[in-house]
Amino acid sequence: MKLVHSISVLLLTSNLLWSQTPITLNFSDFPVTSGTFTYSEISGSNPPAPTFGANQNWDYATFTSSDIEITTYWPEVDPFYTSVGIDIYQSFFKTLSPTLALGFNTFSELDINEEGLSEKGIYVEEQSYPLGALTGNNSDNISFPLQGAILNAPRQVMQFPMTAGSAWESASRRVYNFTLKVTAFGLNNTPGQLVSTFIRKDSVVGWGKLRVYTPDGPSIPYDVLMDRMIQYSVDSFFLGGAPAPPALLNAFSVSQGQQSDVLHQYNFFREGNLSFLLRFDYRSDNTFTTPQYVFVNTDNLSVPPSSTGDLDVAAYSTILFPNPSNGQGINLLIQGKTVAEASYTLTDFSGKTVQSGHAQPLSGNTLSFQVASELPAGTYILNVHDTANHLIATEPISIQR
Repeated sequence: MKLVHSISVLLLTSNLLWSQTPITLNFSDFPVTSGTFTYSEISGSNPPAPTFGANQNWDYATFTSSDIEITTYWPEVDPFYTSVGIDIYQSFFKTLSPTLALGFNTFSELDINEEGLSEKGIYVEEQSYPLGALTGNNSDNISFPLQGAILNAPRQVMQFPMTAGSAWESASRRVYNFTLKVTAFGLNNTPGQLVSTFIRKDSVVGWGKLRVYTPDGPSIPYDVLMDRMIQYSVDSFFLGGAPAPPALLNAFSVSQGQQSDVLHQYNFFREGNLSFLLRFDYRSDNTFTTPQYVFVNTDNLSVPPSSTGDLDVAAYSTILFPNPSNGQGINLLIQGKTVAEASYTLTDFSGKTVQSGHAQPLSGNTLSFQVASELPAGTYILNVHDTANHLIATEPISIQR
C-alpha cells in the first residue's frame, strides 16, 4: 500500500538522524531494584555481529527469540552486608573444573551507588556434592559450609558516569572454604580452600540506537551504550593449609593458577534498567568472532504506535513534509481522501505525549501543524485523527533546531 510504503521511507530517513550525542548513564538512571529479569535467546537466525563506534543504528527487531531464562535479584536485609551498603544479591555458579561439570552455588552481594555497580561480598549456603562418578567411591564428596565475606577489593561491574570512551577494570580476590573426602588420597573431610581472583575489564566501544524484537513488533529505538566485557577467574587450591598435591589436581582436571569462568561479551545498556538490553556472549572466544548465545532482555519493552492502527489504507496515502523540520511548520498532504478537520498528538518513542492540538486545513487537502518552540530536537511520532476519532495517519518526524 502506498501509505505503508511512504511511512517506511520516512522511517528509514529518520533512522539516520536518531542519535546525535552519546548518552551518559549514572546512578540516578538505574533504580535499585529487586525482582526477576527475563531473558530470551535469539537462536537459529544468525544475527549479524554488532559494529563499533559512534552514532550506530543497531536493528535486531527481526530476530525472534525463544528459550526464556530467568535471573533474579533479591533485596539484601542481612546487616552483615547492608552495613557496607550492599543492596541486592544474585545467584552465581562458581566453576571448580573448566573441563568437568564440577562447581558450586554461591551468591554475589551487589552494591549500587554514585560510583557504580560492584560486587562487594560473597555468600555460600551449606551444600555437598558426591564425587563417586570421578573417584569410583560413592562415599567421596566435596562439601561447602555456610560462609560469607566482605571483599577487600570489589569486582567492578559498572562505573559511573558511564559514557562513550569509559573504561574500568578490577581484580577481586575471594576465598571459598570446603572439606574434601577422597578415600584414595587419604582425605577424610580435610579442610581446603579455593582462592579465586576475578579479573574484569570493561570498555564502552560504541553508542547509538538499538531496536530489538518484541511479540508486539519492533521495539522503539533505545539510546544505548555498547560495553565490551572480558572476565575470568584465576584459581588456586589448598588443602590443610598447603597447596593441593599435583596428583589430586590432575584427578579432578584442575591446575594451580587455572583460568575458569571465562567470559567475553558485548552488553548494550539503556537508561532505567539495571540489566542489559541485548547481549552477545562469546564465552571463551577471545576474538569475539562467533557468539555462543545472543540474549534479549524482554522486560518493559516499548513499541512505537502502530504504523497502520485503524487507518483506512484502501484508498489514500499521506506524505509529511518537510521532514526533517526546523519546527516552524509541518504539513501533511492527504491524497485520495478529504479531511476537513483533524486533531493530532505528538509523542516521543516511549509513547509519552509531548504536544497535542488541532490541525489547520490548507488548500490542496493539506493539514498544517505547528511545533512548540520549547520542544527539544529529536525524533517524534505524529498521530492524526479525524472528527470521529479515526486514526488518519501515523508519521515519524525529525525536529532539528
